[in-house]
Amino acid sequence: MGEEQTSRGQDSSVDGQDGLPSSTSPRRSPSGPPLSTWSIDGRSYNLFTLSLTAADPKDEPAPISCLINPLLVPFLPSPLPSRQQPPKDPSFAILPTPNKGAGMFATRSIPAGELIVVEHPALILPSSKFPDAVYEALGAALPEKRRQEMVNMADCRGREECPTVVEGVVRTNALVLELDPEGRLGEEEREIYGGRVSCINRIQS
Repeated sequence: MGEEQTSRGQDSSVDGQDGLPSSTSPRRSPSGPPLSTWSIDGRSYNLFTLSLTAADPKDEPAPISCLINPLLVPFLPSPLPSRQQPPKDPSFAILPTPNKGAGMFATRSIPAGELIVVEHPALILPSSKFPDAVYEALGAALPEKRRQEMVNMADCRGREECPTVVEGVVRTNALVLELDPEGRLGEEEREIYGGRVSCINRIQS
């Protein structure tokens, strides 16, 4: 996301006190009123939290804090899909390496075609540059456990470039997402979106 960002300016307005969501109740469908609405350089964005419920009620749902152009909301799946569970028998461990950071190491033989890892994004947002309050609101919309997982991830951006930890973590780790694969939005409304998952963002072989 970081290399493809475009500035949207710093003038913004928000519905809600102090720029934070008025509610953090997650929903199972993208329909309904947003937690807050931001207007930046003439373009509107809705902030809301989605919840992917697990098939087993004993498992925790996967909350996702989203900042999305409201024109995209009708194209999101409704109802939302269920949270996919990670493999019951993990085939790898995350271990430190001498000079390449953390690495994934196989702990057993992995058959061809086996599912290795499943994760859902904690944040979904455009790659544009937003005011600091937007990133703070995105992080605040997550449950505390999920938010802590996010802010504890690698952040290679200095505070001069990214004043908030949330923005620094996003620009260090986010992967590109395609929210309008059929191109139903006009060219002037299309943007690059990114998603930041909680544990493993990039796996390089």
